[in-house]
Amino acid sequence: MSLSYSGGSVSLTGALAARQVRASLAGQESLSGALPADDHLGATVAAAQEGDEAAFCMLYRSLHPQLLLYTHALVGPALADGVQSRSWEYIARNLAKFQGDGADFRGWCALVVRTRALEHPCRNDRRPPDGDEATRPAERALSLIARLPQEQAEALLLLVVVRLDLRQAAAVLGRRTRTVRAAAHRGMRGLAKLLGDTGAL
Repeated sequence: MSLSYSGGSVSLTGALAARQVRASLAGQESLSGALPADDHLGATVAAAQEGDEAAFCMLYRSLHPQLLLYTHALVGPALADGVQSRSWEYIARNLAKFQGDGADFRGWCALVVRTRALEHPCRNDRRPPDGDEATRPAERALSLIARLPQEQAEALLLLVVVRLDLRQAAAVLGRRTRTVRAAAHRGMRGLAKLLGDTGAL
């Protein structure tokens, strides 16, 4: 059995670990949002570029939850909302210039978020929530991912949560595809070990 992403197969233990974390993240009503198929997403992007405000709202509702999880891993929870706000302002201002399909738009948004996060003057180290702050499954899942090395955590979040393909994730991270694939594999193995050490989510 392998995790269903384009980076390749992983061990059964690693796949189950990543699926368990993804289920914990997606199960939180406040953080989850069904991502539309890329062809539908592309049509929504095109409508938003034509000035359809409802279409832009649909883009935001669809992509914001997953991008917020990624932002948490980059800058921590204290700065995530501000980075997201600035990212969506940039996306709205530059939407007319975007060229590509739905999958490309997903990757572009992730790149915008990453750029804003890395530019933040008060960016701190990723610190997972602890104590009472890590009681919900989503926070517990993020706390485990945040314990991975940065490259591994980003690769997992982009591939599993934001649902980029390997090529897009590599473009966002500025890495070779094989480097991102290797980071994702190491991250899944590390995640499986952490889940074994801490128990089920």
